Amino acid sequence: MKDKIKKAIHKVLMTIATIFITLSTVFSSMPLQVQAAGENIYFEVNKADEVLKEAQRHLGKPYVWGAAGPNSFDCSGFVSYVFKQVGLKFNADRFTTYSIDSYLEGLGVTSYTYSTEEANPKNVKAGDIILFYDNTGDALHMGIYMGNGKIIHCAAEMPSGPQQQVMISDIDLLSTKHGSSIITYKAYRIFPDEGGVRLKKTDEFGNALAGVKFKITMPNGSTKTVTTNSNGIWDSDDEGVNLDTGTYKYQEVSTVEGYLLDNTVRSFTVKAGVKASENVVVVTNNEPTGEIEVIKTNTNGDRVSNTVFKVYADKTITNRAGSKVFYTKDQLVATLTTSANGKASVKVPLGRYRIVESQVTNGYILNTKEHIVTLDYKNQTTSLITSSTTIENKEQKGKVVLKKSIDTTETDGKYGDAYLQDNQYALIAKEKITNAAGTIKYYEKDQIISYKKTDSNGMITWDDLPLGKYYIEEVDNNGSLQINSAKIDVSVDYAGQTVEKTVVNKTTADKPNMQKIQIFKSGIDGSSGVYDGLEDVEFTLKLKSDVNKSGWDKAVTYDVITTDKKGIATTKYLPYGVYLVKETKSPADRIPAPDFTISISKNYTSYKKDEQIKKINVNNAPLSAQVRIVKEDYDTGKAVTLNSASFKIKDEDGNYVVQKVGGVKIDTFTTNSKNQVVSIFGKQGEVVLPLKLQSGSYTIDEIKTPEGFLELEKPVTFKIENIRDMDQDEDQEPIITVKVKNRLPKGILTIKKVDQTTKLPMENVEYCLTAKKDIINMIDGSKLYKAGETVYEGKTNAKGIITIKDINMGEYELREKLTLEGYVLSEEVHDVVFTKKDNTTKVYEIGVNVTNIAPKGEIHLVKKDKDTKEFLSGVIYQLTAKEDIVSLDGRNTVLYKAGEPVSVDISEDGRYMTDETGEINIANLPLGKYELKEVQALEGYYLDTTVYDIDLSYDHSDKTLYTRSLEVTNKKTTTEISKVDATDEKELEGAELSLFDKDDNLIESWTSGKEPHIIKGLLIGMEYRLHEDLAPLGYATASDVTFTIDESGEATKVEMKDEITKTEILKVDADTKEPLAGAQLQVLEKESKNIIDEWTSSEEAHKITGLHVGKTYVLHEVNAPAGYHKAEDVEFTIADSGEILKVEMSDRITTIIVEKQDAENGEALQGAVLTIVDKETGKTVETWKSTKEPHEIKGLEVGKSYILKEISAPSHYEKAGDIEFKVEEDMQVQHLVMKDKRTPITVVQTGDETKVMPLLAIVLGAGIAVLVLYRKSKKQ
Repeated sequence: MKDKIKKAIHKVLMTIATIFITLSTVFSSMPLQVQAAGENIYFEVNKADEVLKEAQRHLGKPYVWGAAGPNSFDCSGFVSYVFKQVGLKFNADRFTTYSIDSYLEGLGVTSYTYSTEEANPKNVKAGDIILFYDNTGDALHMGIYMGNGKIIHCAAEMPSGPQQQVMISDIDLLSTKHGSSIITYKAYRIFPDEGGVRLKKTDEFGNALAGVKFKITMPNGSTKTVTTNSNGIWDSDDEGVNLDTGTYKYQEVSTVEGYLLDNTVRSFTVKAGVKASENVVVVTNNEPTGEIEVIKTNTNGDRVSNTVFKVYADKTITNRAGSKVFYTKDQLVATLTTSANGKASVKVPLGRYRIVESQVTNGYILNTKEHIVTLDYKNQTTSLITSSTTIENKEQKGKVVLKKSIDTTETDGKYGDAYLQDNQYALIAKEKITNAAGTIKYYEKDQIISYKKTDSNGMITWDDLPLGKYYIEEVDNNGSLQINSAKIDVSVDYAGQTVEKTVVNKTTADKPNMQKIQIFKSGIDGSSGVYDGLEDVEFTLKLKSDVNKSGWDKAVTYDVITTDKKGIATTKYLPYGVYLVKETKSPADRIPAPDFTISISKNYTSYKKDEQIKKINVNNAPLSAQVRIVKEDYDTGKAVTLNSASFKIKDEDGNYVVQKVGGVKIDTFTTNSKNQVVSIFGKQGEVVLPLKLQSGSYTIDEIKTPEGFLELEKPVTFKIENIRDMDQDEDQEPIITVKVKNRLPKGILTIKKVDQTTKLPMENVEYCLTAKKDIINMIDGSKLYKAGETVYEGKTNAKGIITIKDINMGEYELREKLTLEGYVLSEEVHDVVFTKKDNTTKVYEIGVNVTNIAPKGEIHLVKKDKDTKEFLSGVIYQLTAKEDIVSLDGRNTVLYKAGEPVSVDISEDGRYMTDETGEINIANLPLGKYELKEVQALEGYYLDTTVYDIDLSYDHSDKTLYTRSLEVTNKKTTTEISKVDATDEKELEGAELSLFDKDDNLIESWTSGKEPHIIKGLLIGMEYRLHEDLAPLGYATASDVTFTIDESGEATKVEMKDEITKTEILKVDADTKEPLAGAQLQVLEKESKNIIDEWTSSEEAHKITGLHVGKTYVLHEVNAPAGYHKAEDVEFTIADSGEILKVEMSDRITTIIVEKQDAENGEALQGAVLTIVDKETGKTVETWKSTKEPHEIKGLEVGKSYILKEISAPSHYEKAGDIEFKVEEDMQVQHLVMKDKRTPITVVQTGDETKVMPLLAIVLGAGIAVLVLYRKSKKQ
């Protein structure tokens, strides 16, 4: 028996130990996983969606007490199973409502408790575990919150809807209003509902960008500005910023120097439990792109296509960060070809480049000048930095050189006296000649370009000709050569881009004038007639000029002829010239004839057919001949036909020749002319004596000189002798021609050109002499030059001199055509008049001394601070041409196109910087109109946007220096910072403020006053942050204000508004939340206990303004409205947010719950008539009949005593005794139970309600009982 008892006791003790071990396991604690935003949550990762998805898979599965799945559940078994299936574990795989409540409470997991009548708890999140409690505080049921006031749970019995299964219900269904004993529920925060984000800012090559600012817009619409750190990152976790789940918008508001602002509005999503490091958003900033544009023009400004340019890196080109090398120095970047509009462009990274022309279109000369282009960052909004460079090409010109020779193929290789000079040619356009672009027409087809004469070497040069096709025609000869009628085609073609001038050489040949001479040798006795011709007489012909020079023996023999049987001998064709004829072999019985001369002047083709051979009779008879006197110009040999000349002739004895014709004696012989006709049949410019003159020597005296000519320097002599150099008249009579040559007076114009200032000679200045009036040729009355026609064009030599000779008498004008580069073409027109003053002066000389000026423009600028007058060093200006700047040297070369930067000295891109004295001096500028503008101010100064017109135009005076002086100022940036009341916008004194730059460096601190605070010199384009260190009392600290200094030149006005603190206090009914009037309230300062305000509540919120930020105040209820409990004091602190602080104090109405119960089983008892009576007055407050539900009485006054009386009891029950009670001030619902006798009523259960503590008590009790039994048995 004892052994059995011992064994029983041992089993009981082992059971107790097992229970305690199990319980200790149940109540063991675990550390929390995450702590965020003031909430202690259980799991680090938010798997609420997975939990709810898993839970819904089991909808409809049956309720079985104690079951934990998978096919049936009780309430705690369902929740345990769902979390386990998702892989989430608490302290145990299977828990109860009691164990999980104790476990989570013990860990300090955040929870929110609500009345079961709360249908939509605002702080409860999906996935939270919900526990339901009765009035004893025991957890009776549990489920999982789905959101929107819904739970998913497994319940045995519900007031309505599905029963005994997994279901979805409204969270307030298990409430007292639906007959449940559950009065509250608690939500445990299981999953995090916050997350993070990491914004990472890089350039396009992955380099981190620090200092980039973003504006983040929260899901609720509020904004926050954040800045990337040195690693280009803003991390919400690192910054301690907790972000609610949801979608956020973010926008870049400022970037760093060298990059483009990307103000695209983008979004990111914050997910619960996702760390910033796991939610990375990368945003890239691009650098601006550069574009180089090249415009190709000709000198006329026409666009030129198909020109090729090479673009090289003038320096190593990298990205802003220097991590990427785009091009090394001198590396070829691009090859560009201009299009039909003359433009070519390429997009490149920013940097410094060099443009080199490598190939040009046909017709143009390669421009070898290198052009530097710099593309610099402008600002964060300019994405394309452009540079346009206009490059001009000159057109290739041509030179045509014609060399003339004498064709001696028909004259046995001999020239005679033929010469090359003064053969006139015309250069004529074979086609329409234009510039390469076709925009300028130089010559029409068959238009004569110019006439020119060959020089002594037979050369003619036409220079500076446009490219094209021409032809040359010979239009006049010099009298010794025949005209070659063949056209000479000349094609002045493009010779390649490196050739400035293409040279075309052409040759031509003229045959000399030639004629055969026939000599008839006869004997004449002088009285009785003519002998027959003599045979075998030899004649030798040599050029007289050659004989005069070298002697007969050394002179070249042109022909040797011998007479035939008829006494006739004929030469071959002899070229132009005068020949000495010698009879070198004679018959034995004959005396040789004297030497004689004979001339070939015209070509044989100019004579009649029977006169094409010149015939000479040679004999020894006395000779007489007619005499023709021809008046010729000395220089040209042309007959003077305009005016007449008169002559007298003396014989050898000095007697004047007098001839009697028709009874009239004639001793003066006058030539026919256009102005005087002497003989109707005579030719102009000559006179033929009426009668022959006998052989002998004669002298011609000119007694009347033709107008315009000089008198003869000496008389002209001639002989009539056995010289056969004479022609025959139409009657075959011998006639001798005597040429009397007079000179025309000539002018010599000497031009001397010097620099006006230095007096040094100026070489290669071009002048043009034109006829002011028609210049008449005094030879024949023709117009040598029409009025306005060019007489001479030439250039000064190294001594600055031009000498123009052989100028005909008349009136001329001398103009400067082109001067040297940098000089001003003289506008003066010089009248040059050559007038014949007498008959003896051969040459009239006129000298013209002219000067040129080389004026220059000069700009002098002084830059000062507008206020302090301090000189400003480092300000950059750019000088551009306002209009085309053209040379004044007559070429009208465009030196700078309108809008083109003007650089002199070491300047680049027309930019000049003020020196330490604030000065810019720009000298040696070509005259013209310019614009000067500031392109870069000093940091902290406004850019002066004024464009200064600089007029350095030539005023046609002799001054050599044109100046423009400017004194200009810059104004420091001005920032007016106002601290104002947000309500009335008036300046607010006493705020302590600080200004920081973008790198959070302190700029200045101050205390606000009655006027705006002025700060000068903040940087344009820079972002600053205005921060309020301390707000005035009664005001909330304002949020930081960021602002950027703009370029407008106007003061930047910054306003920071402080909101006065506003507090609204509302007294409400604790249950209905409706405003409650009649409460006497006070607000006291917590520390001093001073009363700040007191009032009696109404239905409107009570407003208090100006409470101090950061201070704590106490809301105290002095007296509550009748029927309400007085509320506990409410403490509140004025936040520094500027928002209205709403303080609510709830008064709970007094509530008395009266239950009528069966005295034995405690079940509700119906049918009893009950009443409450005011103890003091005896008045009945309320009477009612009991039902199964407790009766609730509200509004009894606190502190009063009342009596609960039973008027009549239900049948079969005895009436209970009175219950006296007092309404307490503790705000608790007071329960009154008046008991009669009846069978008890079972309480509805909705789940596993097993309580651990009662079980423990039972187990312990059993243990004690066993011990007692054991001791008794031991005694026994």
